[in-house]
Amino acid sequence: MITNQEKPEELIRVEKLIDDAKVHEAHELLNNFERKEGLPLQDKVSSQLLRADLLFQQGRYREALTLAEQTSKESLELGKILQSVDCYFFMAYSLVRLGKLDEALDLVVQGEELLKNLTQVLSSKRMKREACIALIKGYFYEHKVELDLGLKYFKQSVELGEKTDLKKLNALALRSIAYIYGSKKGEMDLALDYIKKGVAVAKESKNKFTIAQCLNNLAILFTITGEWDRALKIYEECLVTYEKLGNKQRISTVFANMAGVYEAFTDNINQAAKYIEKSLATFTEDGLFGANRLLRAIIIDLKKGDSEQAKKNFKHLEQVNSKVKEKEVEICYRLGKALILKNQLRFRSMGKAEKILKELIGEGVFLIDLTRTALVNLCDILLYEYRVTSNLEILNELEPLVTHLLSIADKIQSHRLQAETYLFQAKLALLSFDVKKSRRFLTQAQQIAERHNLNKIALEISSEHNNLIDRLELWEQLKNSKAPISERFELAQMSEQMERMQRSLVIVKTQIIEDKVAIHKERKICLVCRSEVLRFSYICECGAIYCDNCARAVTDLENVCWVCDVPIDYSKPVKQFKEEIEKNAVKKKVKKDNNK
Repeated sequence: MITNQEKPEELIRVEKLIDDAKVHEAHELLNNFERKEGLPLQDKVSSQLLRADLLFQQGRYREALTLAEQTSKESLELGKILQSVDCYFFMAYSLVRLGKLDEALDLVVQGEELLKNLTQVLSSKRMKREACIALIKGYFYEHKVELDLGLKYFKQSVELGEKTDLKKLNALALRSIAYIYGSKKGEMDLALDYIKKGVAVAKESKNKFTIAQCLNNLAILFTITGEWDRALKIYEECLVTYEKLGNKQRISTVFANMAGVYEAFTDNINQAAKYIEKSLATFTEDGLFGANRLLRAIIIDLKKGDSEQAKKNFKHLEQVNSKVKEKEVEICYRLGKALILKNQLRFRSMGKAEKILKELIGEGVFLIDLTRTALVNLCDILLYEYRVTSNLEILNELEPLVTHLLSIADKIQSHRLQAETYLFQAKLALLSFDVKKSRRFLTQAQQIAERHNLNKIALEISSEHNNLIDRLELWEQLKNSKAPISERFELAQMSEQMERMQRSLVIVKTQIIEDKVAIHKERKICLVCRSEVLRFSYICECGAIYCDNCARAVTDLENVCWVCDVPIDYSKPVKQFKEEIEKNAVKKKVKKDNNK
């Protein structure tokens, strides 16, 4: 990644071939160059650094590590400290990909010590190496699930890299920042800003491997935002580059991601299984990457009803966890174990699964997909217990879990997850015969779905609401006869709802359609649809805010404020925001002045 400014012409050509992912031509030119008689050791070291870069881009991390280690010794003999630091960078980067984080950090520390001794080196050359060191530190803390520290070092890498025009490095750091914000912290707007900048910088670098890495993360974010068809097209584009390079790990990553798309967005579970099988067959190395793939395989196996294959994949995951000491690997292992135990449908096994899931949630490690999966499966177990035991205390246990799900949905702006969670709450309310509360939750779910153009879900919720209205008398009879829980479950269709919840991670962010939108500084959030009120609002005396559509929906349902139970007087004019009022006042003043 880093070479001297004064390079032989052959090495400049090699750099271009590497950027174009022309693997065989690059290796051949390097071989011919290194066979030259009387080749200066400095040029040999530069050539080997380029080869280490190429091997890394091919996913041949052990070979890159060995070559960089050998080259570091030769560069130290020459007294070329900067090139030695470059070697440490490739060694550390390879170790990160191999899951050997502590060894990688040790090399980074050694590189920092070498840099401290170079007092006469140009500041730009020093900053290039410091940017590389910061990148590796970012990877280290990201894998340790110390996300804020990871962000700190990735941003430091970008800041240093921008001063020295290190486009490939900058793109990788921007990509990593986007990944943490989007996939782990759920801050999607920030994530999309960073990844779009990362893709742009990667394209400026003209390095196809770097471009593919950034595009892969853009596809991941598109998957989260529900643009799964765009994600699949980008994954296909990434495959072309990775196949040219022969990078099996990256190819396997793309297959695993495509499996996730088919599992989450389509009914084609067989296609999801096909891609996860291709992923596992393409690359068999362990580590965090292996743990994530195996957990996805377990989830797909269980959805297919293939419990034996799920157990085989869990055995492999167990082996990975015993060898790789990473927090996220351990989380994948524990979650996989809980899912296997839950699937056995035996009280003892489900009790163990419940304990694991509660521990995972209680630890508060916010990894969006894993946390959401743990919450939904714990809800499913508790519902199973409630159905069998009729213990009302279990419903109380569900409340904080639902609140947690909603907090995740709010954080990642997942309107689908919001709507599905309120629909789930509506069905929970029916189990205790609270029809009023159920209708409120149904109204809330429908308003969210309609506000964000989730048309299919909105129609389904509307149908649910109509069915409830048609069955009000039946629910009253069940209440009076103290009908068994099983009968309530069947009528409320709880099993079907839990299946829907399993697929509700995706965020669907669609533009809200309004003729005119007033710009305002102070954000007002509607109590019902939980979205920003952009134009008109009804504000109750208690302070509760309703957007225009939700105020009408609440009026149609029961015509009382959901906070204070005071009747909504919709004959009063709805309130506009301060900025819009001020804007209208200015217009009136101008008109008045013009008429004078």
